[in-house]
Amino acid sequence: MSTEHTAGDFSTGELRLLAEAAAYLENPSLLMQLANAVGKPLEFVVRTVDKVAPGRVEEAVQAVDYEISRMGRAAAESALPRAAWRDGSVPASLLASVGPEAKNIGDALRLAVWRRVTRGG
Repeated sequence: MSTEHTAGDFSTGELRLLAEAAAYLENPSLLMQLANAVGKPLEFVVRTVDKVAPGRVEEAVQAVDYEISRMGRAAAESALPRAAWRDGSVPASLLASVGPEAKNIGDALRLAVWRRVTRGG
């Protein structure tokens, strides 16, 4: 099985999701910057933010859900954990950065985000 993909191998929704994931990794959110700056686990920061500004985390999650729903059913379904694209093979460039434990593209993206968050960059 090949681990190389071209843009033609992915649907528009999959390409958009990959682009958004890459943008997220390259531009961490304010919450992630706060977590990195104070060296605290993300859960602590979320709890703290929710204490200081009750409901803001929930509002942010609702805003993301709303934006995904506006993109249509296919986009919403592509964001689900059971989305078919997540079982695809891992591109060699991503596999090199996350290691052989990534069994599919979904695993690889989760590992890449986790490592980015826990290593602060």
